[in-house]
Amino acid sequence: MDFNQIINRNNTGSVKWDFIERHFGDGAGKLLPMWVSDFDFACPPEVQAALHQRIEHGVFGYSERDEAYFNALLHWFFVTPPAHVKTGMGMQRGKASYQGWRS
Repeated sequence: MDFNQIINRNNTGSVKWDFIERHFGDGAGKLLPMWVSDFDFACPPEVQAALHQRIEHGVFGYSERDEAYFNALLHWFFVTPPAHVKTGMGMQRGKASYQGWRS
């Protein structure tokens, strides 16, 4: 990922950039949009490739999570230090699951 690349998110439906005046009134577009935690970085190429592969398939019905999904999730939980996992509203079940996997 290139963290030095400046990406223009204006006119893309971005809450951070396109709707600041709706939230804070006229003239708010001149403010730095630090009110929402939205990063202006491109998705990693691996994520983009996976999305393109799925889109090229052309069918978007209901899917079930498979073993590869759970293996990726488990791998992430085991390699991510617990201090980097934060909880918030609606995430308590995820926290309990994470703590169970780590023990």
